[in-house]
Order: sequence, then structure tokens, then C-alpha cells
Amino acid sequence: AARVALATDDLDRAIASGNASLAQHLDPATLATVGDAWRRKGDTLQAEQYFRAMEAMSQAPPGGFHRSWYLALLDHDRRIPEVLARVQADLETRPDIYGYDLLAWALFKSGRLAEARQAMARALAWGTEDPGLRARARAIGAGP
Repeated sequence: AARVALATDDLDRAIASGNASLAQHLDPATLATVGDAWRRKGDTLQAEQYFRAMEAMSQAPPGGFHRSWYLALLDHDRRIPEVLARVQADLETRPDIYGYDLLAWALFKSGRLAEARQAMARALAWGTEDPGLRARARAIGAGP
């Protein structure tokens, strides 16, 4: 509900529903969503508190490497070199579409555009229709 509210620019509802969700289950993606809502409202200090909490949670995710949490870090320009190193290591044992997608985004965020386009081409080669993947491909300049 918080992500939908943010997408429709209902910032107060995004904050309220995000906080309600966080009271039940602490989740880095929801922390990022609430932080984004505060940032759009112009309260960068409040937003930063949520982003720092998101970053802290992503330090040691339960069960190890958690791609969606690292994607949230990259989306907010946090710990880019660390995420890049972790995704490169992860790809050694789990070479799949979302690994290459995450690698492409980490390379892009690192300013390594040519390598990002190559990694994204590998992700797109799987033919998966995913709006997030397509949006990142467009941002990198590697897809329609």
C-alpha cells in the first residue's frame, strides 16, 4: 500500500501505511519507500533517518545475500562499491537474470556504463518481461 501511495503521490498515506507495515515487519524496501515519501515532502532529515535504517538492515540480511535489499541500496545511491562486490561474488554461484540485472545497475551506479550495458544485455537475453528490469535497462541505455 505504501508503494502504491507513493506512486500516486499520496505522500501522507505512503508514510502512514509504510509506518504501519514497519510496525509489523521491518523491511528495507518499505524503509526506502517511507524515506522517499519524506524526501518528496521536503523533509530530508526525516528521509535520511529512514535511509540510514534501510542501510543498517541491509548490512547483514537474514539468510545472506538479499537482492531486493541491495537493489534498494543502489536505488538510493548507498554502499555502491560494497553491493557491486557482493553481486559479483553472488553471480559466481547464481548466474541468472536478476543477478545480471543487479550487476548492471551496480555498474551503472558506479559510472561504468559500457560494462553496465553488457551486463544488462545478458539479463535481457533471458526474455523476461519485468517492468523494473525494463526501466533499469532504459536508464542504462541498453533496452527498449
